[in-house]
Amino acid sequence: MMSLLYNLFEDKLEMDHREPFPIFSLNQTTLPTFLRGNDEDDDNMISVGVVTPVGTFYAQLLFLIIVQRIIAAFCSILIYNYIIVNSRHPQKTMSTTASFLIGFGVILPIMLQSPFWFVNVLDIRSKAMRLLLLSLPLTGTLRLLEAFFGFTPQEASSSLQNYMVYFTTLVDVEFDSKTQKPIYATSQDLMLLSKQCFLSSLKLVVALCIFAPMSYTPFETGVLAHSTNHTFADIWSWMHILNNFVAATILSFSLEFGSNNINLLIEITTGIKTKQMVNNPMFASTSVSDFWGSRWNNLIHVALKRGVYKPVRKYCNKRSIAAAATFLASGILHEYCWGLLFYVHDNEKDYESGFCSNCVYPHYGKNVIFFGWNGVLIVFEYLLSQFYFVRKIRTKLPNIIITAMVLITALPIGHLFTGDWVAAGYYEQIQMAFPMFII
Repeated sequence: MMSLLYNLFEDKLEMDHREPFPIFSLNQTTLPTFLRGNDEDDDNMISVGVVTPVGTFYAQLLFLIIVQRIIAAFCSILIYNYIIVNSRHPQKTMSTTASFLIGFGVILPIMLQSPFWFVNVLDIRSKAMRLLLLSLPLTGTLRLLEAFFGFTPQEASSSLQNYMVYFTTLVDVEFDSKTQKPIYATSQDLMLLSKQCFLSSLKLVVALCIFAPMSYTPFETGVLAHSTNHTFADIWSWMHILNNFVAATILSFSLEFGSNNINLLIEITTGIKTKQMVNNPMFASTSVSDFWGSRWNNLIHVALKRGVYKPVRKYCNKRSIAAAATFLASGILHEYCWGLLFYVHDNEKDYESGFCSNCVYPHYGKNVIFFGWNGVLIVFEYLLSQFYFVRKIRTKLPNIIITAMVLITALPIGHLFTGDWVAAGYYEQIQMAFPMFII
């Protein structure tokens, strides 16, 4: 069994070595400068080819999806029986202390450590695969918190079967508030989700084809995006801001593609209707709270709201403190993500120095700064919204201007979040999942 797994993960999917199949030729003089070849022929013609997706990418992806769901199912049974049921009938079951020990001494370590176990045993180096492995510790940790503090949705906690559906899918599924049963997807729902999958894949492929020749950094700034050496002038350089915009946009496209296709897989295999996770944050956000609360990652937003915001609000009754705590928790969770995404396997290290010369060693703490700043923006937005003239201006400005204003509040320091993704080759690695035109 293990030999089969080692063979499956033998391809590390770190570098795109696909050879394009030539399909037609173009005159270089008709192309933008950045797309022209380095060695021009006498007739200035260059070949345009196409590459097909790497099958191993999807084979590894499917295996990790299945295994994660199995671990999630096991955790959901423990959470339901020892935390949710216990909170309803404390006089009939174990003490709150025992529930706490099971939840945070057994279940939480399983969820947080299992991704590192897979990375170590199977030597998983692809950032895309490691990102998938993060779905359980991120969603699962927050759902453990919401269960412990009593904020699990009523429909999900009404039965063990419902809770296993809710927890194991690792996405947001829809329940009927009257029957307290999962809502099943209709043929129209499947058609709509299939359309969303196609459009999200099309957007991502187009973006990858455009920016791959530029290594996903279209503008030269003189400062590495993942460094911490940016001056005030550097972060307000239009080239720096546009690089951050490109990186954030492709990242949002990849999250949208991945979440839509996992939703489709769940709806096809289980029939249960799912909720959209990413909703065009880079081009349709109307406020900072709209960006983070309704568009960037609805799954984690809702989980943070139930697992962090509501418990803090319950005990301190201060909206600003609860919001700040939520963004702080988000920053800490993303630091954990960085620990797995940029974890250096022993096989990657030089035997003598113990150092990997080709690996990215990120500066930790950047995510706490980035998400902390966005938490400040949320509070500031709330305070400004109390003024009539601010509300009036929002109704008069075109949506595209409002979205640009929202993005400019975070893009100057967006490299704190996206810089490491670019440096570590995440975008080059995910492009192996798609057909692409190569010049």
